[in-house]
Amino acid sequence: MRITPLAVLSFVMFAACTPVEGPVGPAGPAGANGVPGPAGAAGAPGAAGSPGAQGPTGPAGATGPAGATGPAGATGPAGATGPAGATGATGATGATGPAGATGPAGADGQLRIYGDGSAGPLQINTNTNWSATMPVNLQFTTCTVAAGAMLLVPSGTVIRCSGVVNVAGTVVVDVGALGTSHGWDSVTGGGAFQPSVHPGVSLLPAGPGALAPGGVQAPGGRGGSALSLSSARQVLRPGLAGGGAGGAAGPQGESGDGGGTFTLLGGAALSVASSGLITANGGNSATGGGGGAGGVIILASRVSVSFAGTAAAHGGTGGGGSVLLAPGGGGGGGIVHLLAPTLTVTGSTDVAGGTPGAVTAVTAGFYRRGGSGGGASGGEGGFGGTIFNANTVAGAGQGFPGHFIQSTLDPTALF
Repeated sequence: MRITPLAVLSFVMFAACTPVEGPVGPAGPAGANGVPGPAGAAGAPGAAGSPGAQGPTGPAGATGPAGATGPAGATGPAGATGPAGATGATGATGATGPAGATGPAGADGQLRIYGDGSAGPLQINTNTNWSATMPVNLQFTTCTVAAGAMLLVPSGTVIRCSGVVNVAGTVVVDVGALGTSHGWDSVTGGGAFQPSVHPGVSLLPAGPGALAPGGVQAPGGRGGSALSLSSARQVLRPGLAGGGAGGAAGPQGESGDGGGTFTLLGGAALSVASSGLITANGGNSATGGGGGAGGVIILASRVSVSFAGTAAAHGGTGGGGSVLLAPGGGGGGGIVHLLAPTLTVTGSTDVAGGTPGAVTAVTAGFYRRGGSGGGASGGEGGFGGTIFNANTVAGAGQGFPGHFIQSTLDPTALF
């Protein structure tokens, strides 16, 4: 550094003018506070004090916005089932679904017609009375009535054989519709009036003869009304009553019972040998009553019927007259029906009507009664005899013949 003369002179003059410092005097009074200086810079933070006591809980703040939905929790246990609600309105029908698979084939329908053979073979070698003790199961494998043997069956019997059938003996069918009588007193004319007789398969029952006082005409009863051939052909399940019973008789006896019904069905060939006989005849009447009509016999096979024997369903005889009664009419003939794809008929049938009762001279009496009509089936019943005013008697009528029907066809669907 360069020192100038002016600088030296200035230093000398400063030194010459500086006084010598004396001893320190007593302190003077404190002067007034000066104006505070500016605040110094902040010192470093002190150490944290110990936590103070927890203050009281402040008021709850306003609810904040909902947070995002958390993940679903585990499913809780099912609660108890609540009560059922009201049924809602039925919805619209949905579209039809596709057809299901074809089910398995059903059982052979022929089992219903010819049976399943569960009773085994039927072999009648001696006289047998099914009217007294009837087997429960009539579904046989084969059926044979041997020559010389007789089988008595109740009306309405249906025998089903899955195999061959051979009748060389006799089958007798018991009566079906029962006859009856009027009770009356020949002096007073009083007594119980029995109900109308059963018509069997016919259209109208036989009528009773009229009761009249002495000297007054007592007309005979009408005969029962029969089935036409066309209607008789449709009788394939006749039930328990075949021929109609004869018109009610007087107090001396009952009118004739109607012939019963019998059906024999074969799943194989059915034959009636020349020695074979099947009967369902109407019953005869006692005094003044009508004869019962012949019953119904049906023989049917899925294969063939060979008929060389005899089938009888003729009408019963009317009751004879008496001194107070006119005679009864004969019963109408019944129905014999053969059905199979092949029919061979060399035998005979009897569906004739029954004969009327014989006339007896009538004497004067307080009361008299006309004869009753015969029952009907395939044939009309004969009318009853009439007693006229002068005690003359008009005889009763013959029963009309019934029907022998041959149907060449497979009968399976008909039964």
